[in-house]
Amino acid sequence: MKPMMKSMMKPTAGGSGIRLRSAMTVALLATCLVSSEALAQEAAAPGSVQDGGLALQEIVVTAQKRSENLQDVPISVAAFSAEQVRELGLSRPLDVGYQVPGLVAKSPNGDSSPLFTIRAVGVTDFTVGNNSPTSIYVDQVVKPYYPMVNFSLFDIERVEVLKGPQGTLYGRNNTGGAVKFVTRQPTDRPDGYVRVDYSRFNTYEVEAAVGGPVSDTLAVRAAGFTRQRSRGWQYNIVSGEDNGKIDRVAGRIAARWTPSDLFSATLTAYAGHNHSDVPQFKLAPPFKASNRSQVCAAALRGERARDGSCVDTLGHFDADPDNRHIQSANTLGKGLSEDGQGGVLTLNWELGIGTLASVSGYDQQGRTEYQDFDATTAILADNSFQQKIHAFSQELRFSSKDDSSVKWMTGLFYSDDKVDNRQVLRSDALFNSSTPLLTPIDWEMTTESYAGFAHVEFPLSPRFSAITGARYTHEERTFVGGTLPLHTRFPTVFVDNRTSANDVSGKVGLNFRVADDMLLYVSASKGFKSGGFNGGFATRAVAYNPYEPERLFAYELGIKSQPTSSLRLNAAAYYYDWREFQATVTRVDPLTNLPTQVLSNAGTARIAGLETEANWRAAPGLDLALSGNWSDPRIIQGIYEGRRLGNSPRFSLAGMVRYERPVAALNGSLYALTDFNYRSRYPLRLVTPTTRPLVYQDAFWLANARVGYKADHDRVEIAAFVKNVFDQEYLLEVFDQGTLNTLDLYAEPRTYGVSLTYRFF
Repeated sequence: MKPMMKSMMKPTAGGSGIRLRSAMTVALLATCLVSSEALAQEAAAPGSVQDGGLALQEIVVTAQKRSENLQDVPISVAAFSAEQVRELGLSRPLDVGYQVPGLVAKSPNGDSSPLFTIRAVGVTDFTVGNNSPTSIYVDQVVKPYYPMVNFSLFDIERVEVLKGPQGTLYGRNNTGGAVKFVTRQPTDRPDGYVRVDYSRFNTYEVEAAVGGPVSDTLAVRAAGFTRQRSRGWQYNIVSGEDNGKIDRVAGRIAARWTPSDLFSATLTAYAGHNHSDVPQFKLAPPFKASNRSQVCAAALRGERARDGSCVDTLGHFDADPDNRHIQSANTLGKGLSEDGQGGVLTLNWELGIGTLASVSGYDQQGRTEYQDFDATTAILADNSFQQKIHAFSQELRFSSKDDSSVKWMTGLFYSDDKVDNRQVLRSDALFNSSTPLLTPIDWEMTTESYAGFAHVEFPLSPRFSAITGARYTHEERTFVGGTLPLHTRFPTVFVDNRTSANDVSGKVGLNFRVADDMLLYVSASKGFKSGGFNGGFATRAVAYNPYEPERLFAYELGIKSQPTSSLRLNAAAYYYDWREFQATVTRVDPLTNLPTQVLSNAGTARIAGLETEANWRAAPGLDLALSGNWSDPRIIQGIYEGRRLGNSPRFSLAGMVRYERPVAALNGSLYALTDFNYRSRYPLRLVTPTTRPLVYQDAFWLANARVGYKADHDRVEIAAFVKNVFDQEYLLEVFDQGTLNTLDLYAEPRTYGVSLTYRFF
């Protein structure tokens, strides 16, 4: 069995192997769904057990800004409860990416600026001034910039992943979807716990929370988290030191005041810091040693040569075959320092016909990061990043009662953001300079956004209902600054520019209640993401010209069903028309012959896909879950016509098996959990005519496992866990730098540890 599993886990390089594995994945998914349905029909036969420990727990979400059973929501949603977040070991937003097929989450700078792609809709730009097509919310407040999404997950109540445009329900623009993180709120009953984990690389996590009533009208809750790692998982052969140490600390306090049944106010304040190492790149040299103007044979095959036949633009190569050994020497500094704080004030008034809600949010964050973008000892592309971000948002909503036959919501949204950026590039070796060549990229960008939106769901008959919604958005951005070198090798480029956009978008849909346990829905919606400015290196002012907004027209047909109390089967087919989509491409500057990362409009893409989901309680204590996504993302118009979007595996699969059994002799129960996921071969970058095969990640499987004990009184839980059970090596990011280097960023290796949780009440 073990050799077979190793064979399954090994990435394949050939196309035939990938197609075979993809076909096996589809067959497995179909077989599981068919088998589950057949078993469900058998379970529903006369005289069979329908409950008695076989009923699935109802999942309540707030995807439509009201509490609803997940099966009644005509949107494709993936949801994770607090227990699942803990047992799956989700400690960062990035971790959600491997639990939801069709969602790819990665951090191109190592561990600081997470990017989310849903159903192939995303962007690979890592500059701080760009907004994501996927909106990230924490307690209803959007995190508008990538570094602000690098927070710790602790004391979490629920995570929801909403797929497709959500502009008629949510304040911020988005084309890809929304990911919501809902923290635990103060309750009227005492509640508290502490969790301590210890794992490989001398890593420990401590999470604790306590809360409850202070008076008849006031309840509070405080929570804290730290993750400390004293040994890194990368080894730097230049310095002789480990790289990958972690120092994360975060805290949150919330107070809920309820002076009457008609009014409540919740104030939440939070702060945290992350002073950690930054995972560094491994050099993947792309050029012939004999002629550095030509791509070497290994790189053309998508292979990493370590024998000197392939080199970088200066003739360097990395002879160490271990992908977790690096050669990094950044002369500007080392590590990552992030400090942030903010707050949320939520007010709710019950006004008879509906509820008026106000959500005010403020975030500020400072960030300093050092990254070696040449992965060698040469001073070719040593970088430092310093940013300050201020973000304020205000949302007002007036919505119907949850039990109204006509469900409606109308809202106003305003946001005001400011980003101060300073990046310093040092490139002495590029010009064989004996003095430091320092190039600061300094700019300030402000963004103001105004929006009004409405959403209505109304019955047409006992079984039919209709949805309609509309949104108006006005957004303005200003950009002041540019590339201001401290030498004469590059020209000074300074701009003072402004761009604005207006858009009307919306949604229409039809729901058909086929039976009490089956919902069929169809919808058409439009998403909008405004334009903006490139924030990187430039030698000409034209490089800082604004790019245009993108618009996405989404069409979806879905079914949600629960044929028995022990089985849920959901599926959706979707088609996206993504116009003037924004993408990061590498272009060679004609003045310096240097490659630069440029964010621009790249044409029109078509994305067709199908996703399925099955959850089955096969026996008392035994839960099975399997979900999959197939997509075909293609550019159909523009300079990259016929090419493929980045971060878009054709097939992705996620599954979980969990079994829990009471053991009277232990006064508790034992449980075992394994979760797994699969992705077919996919590019980590937009595929262009000059894209090298090195940017592809071959197909791979991941698996995690956990076993534990829970006491009957629910106070004590002890567990052991393993992440990345088979120690799979896979890429998080590849930087294809054209005439310079190709750089690989690998994910962490296998980790294992133990966990102890104690609940006070």
